[in-house]
Amino acid sequence: MLAILSVTTPIFMLIGLGFIIVRKEVIKAHEMPTLGRLVTSVALPALVFYSLSTRNFSEVMNPVYLAVYGLASLMLFLLVLVIAHNVRKQPLQTSVLNAMAASCSNSGFIGFPLVLALVGPTAAVALALCMIIENALVLPLGLILLEWSQQRNRPILESVGKTMWLICKSPLSIAIAAGLSVSVLQIHIPAPMYKAVEMAAGASGALALITIGGKLAGLSLRGLGDSWWEIIIPTVGKLMIHPLLVMVMIMLLPPFDPILQVAAVAMACSPMMSIYPILAAQHQYDGTAAATLLIATISSFFTISLAFWLFGATHFVEFGGGMLPTLFPQ
Repeated sequence: MLAILSVTTPIFMLIGLGFIIVRKEVIKAHEMPTLGRLVTSVALPALVFYSLSTRNFSEVMNPVYLAVYGLASLMLFLLVLVIAHNVRKQPLQTSVLNAMAASCSNSGFIGFPLVLALVGPTAAVALALCMIIENALVLPLGLILLEWSQQRNRPILESVGKTMWLICKSPLSIAIAAGLSVSVLQIHIPAPMYKAVEMAAGASGALALITIGGKLAGLSLRGLGDSWWEIIIPTVGKLMIHPLLVMVMIMLLPPFDPILQVAAVAMACSPMMSIYPILAAQHQYDGTAAATLLIATISSFFTISLAFWLFGATHFVEFGGGMLPTLFPQ
């Protein structure tokens, strides 16, 4: 257990540092979105591009990983949508938001630093693969359903087109496409340019954690009223059911790299995406969404540590001079 805590504790210490920095007004709360944009528009895209472009295409595109993570995320999306809308009788819009929260990880801000601590540089490949699933499957599905629920008389293809255009022009999507293109075509990029990209990428992990901590400092649990079920459903779905579904898919589908198995489960263990309250604000649901993000992020320290103690502590493979937990020995 101490080995697991040695991985998770530094991550949440940096989140705590970001929280304190904003609470003490070293950085103002209104300045955190700018820092967040720096992470999502520069640091993480640089990391993804550098990692993909410096590897062979066969190393990067792991179809079994994509199937494992994609199927688990899609099943959870549909499960939470049915529970929230049909069982709890929530409106379709809030049900879709809950489904997106449960099935879309905070892969950039928390998932990547966690996986980086566990598996080293391979974390960037896992991040890119998760981003492909989220940007090509889960987020479009959720955003299309949100668009359609608002204007049900609009043709579904119009909603699909609008959503896919917004996703395709994001910096992370462009970085994935550019990195894969360089890998496939074996394009030579000058060393000074690669060095600059590598330096920008190196800042992504710590900066992302400090940013998420600063964002949490501005969230509140006040005025929730009877919203606790709307918080519990996506939180339990994200922190517990998502990693369990990923592990089930790993057992059912053909075996692949044990290091990427650990990365897939660790990504699924991270809390929901940090833009959840922003998406929810467009549907007057930001108060509950912000509270859900706050509770899930705090709870994830315990659930991540517990998950890797229960499922990873008894099996290890050698990695980088240390010992790395692997969930399913080959």
